[in-house]
Amino acid sequence: MNLIVTGTIGIDTVETPGGGRREDLLGGSAVYFAAAASFYTQTRLVAAVGDDFPDEFLQSLKSFEGLDTAGLEIRAGSKTFRWGGKYHEDMDHRDTLFTDLGALDESPIADRAMDGSLRLVLRSDRLGTLSPGNPVFYREIRVGTIREAHLTSDSTSVMIAIDIDPRYTPLVRENTKFWRSGGVGVDFGLFRGLSVQADSLEALMSSSISFATPEKRPGDLAIAGTAFELADSADEDWLKWSPSIDIGE
Repeated sequence: MNLIVTGTIGIDTVETPGGGRREDLLGGSAVYFAAAASFYTQTRLVAAVGDDFPDEFLQSLKSFEGLDTAGLEIRAGSKTFRWGGKYHEDMDHRDTLFTDLGALDESPIADRAMDGSLRLVLRSDRLGTLSPGNPVFYREIRVGTIREAHLTSDSTSVMIAIDIDPRYTPLVRENTKFWRSGGVGVDFGLFRGLSVQADSLEALMSSSISFATPEKRPGDLAIAGTAFELADSADEDWLKWSPSIDIGE
């Protein structure tokens, strides 16, 4: 039997009866429950943290052989839940000193376990003509969908959520590059007539996003919630990348 664990993951500040104080500790009920359960059955952790979540914490979670962290969403532009508490002499009771909800106060977690897709986040300074439902392409083949977009908490950037279809998730690596594509490029000329350019027929009908992965140093597989920068156009070198990546039949 497999197990899905969802709940809080936090960065804690703890004061002990002897006057000790430790800051920036890995905390949250979901962390300890999932870690313990992973010794007995395959366990998936489903939770959301901000981009301030330390990499050393992520590596600690990945060190548990039976713990699947693919459902841990790292939200760019968000803050991780933080809690501070002071424990009493019996260490069985404590007073809460502060609580900062951070990502817990945002929209629900989208876990790839729901349909097998991989939810990623793209950062841009504008939304442009992109909208939910528009396609995501790899080598002009549709491999995903734009799901939603929202402003960051400081209103300086736009975060665009995309889902990569289950079969194509191996295509996305740490060093993958994303850019705006599709739409129609129109060049009017008195003698040239009308010239139309589009990445594909589907891209002709709507704005879209494309991506490419390098052959050299592609990086590890992207996990749910990984954030990438969205470029306005593709670098010429990106269009030449052609890695061999097995996606099955």
